Amino acid sequence: MWREKTVYIEVENRLEEKTALHVHGLSKPNVQDGMPEIEPTPFIHPGKSHLYQFVAWQSGSFFYHSSNPLQESNGLMGVLIVLPRQEIKIPNRDYVLLIQQWEIDQPALSSLESEVFKPKNLNRNPNFFTINGKSFPDTTPLDVRYGEKVRVRFINNANMSHTMHIHGHDFKIIEEDAFKRKGKYLDTINLPSGKRFDVDLVASNPGIWPVNGTKPFHKTNNGVSPGGMITRLRYI
Repeated sequence: MWREKTVYIEVENRLEEKTALHVHGLSKPNVQDGMPEIEPTPFIHPGKSHLYQFVAWQSGSFFYHSSNPLQESNGLMGVLIVLPRQEIKIPNRDYVLLIQQWEIDQPALSSLESEVFKPKNLNRNPNFFTINGKSFPDTTPLDVRYGEKVRVRFINNANMSHTMHIHGHDFKIIEEDAFKRKGKYLDTINLPSGKRFDVDLVASNPGIWPVNGTKPFHKTNNGVSPGGMITRLRYI
């Protein structure tokens, strides 16, 4: 969506419990903020719907989630990107990397069972780590061509901070929490919980390069390596 446009989000509650929607980081009228436990926004009861309406006054990377922490920790969230009305240097490619963590019962550390599991509430002791809902080797590569300008939007929806590293490339911070920054060049960035960083890089070093968290356990699936918070910057 575009900056300064009116946003309409209709939420239909098909759960068996009440819920509400909060857009993290984007200012809006109090009644549209989506935190009914502590403000005048209405709850959405089972079988009911609610229309949120506000102006996206600011461009940048945001995310939305249920106001109920248990629902959010079970995955009831998503990403919202607001584009500027005009951008002089438009990147050739634009990628979102949503960082999450999950606590899922397994028979033992360093073993995996291929079944459908429900995450534990609040994921306080995570053993799986994902990028855009998938852990390596199922993550989607970031495909680029030599010479392209690439934007990567890091969004951390996990309980803990995560440090991300792009191998073989330096990048510059363009925005922090949707506010412009005069970025210095880095190859590693720390993402506290709830934080968003938009970075730009130039695809100037052909190959297949890891993009990964730096903490060893976060690069595994329940201790099985390689896995977890890894994807690839892949030249095509």
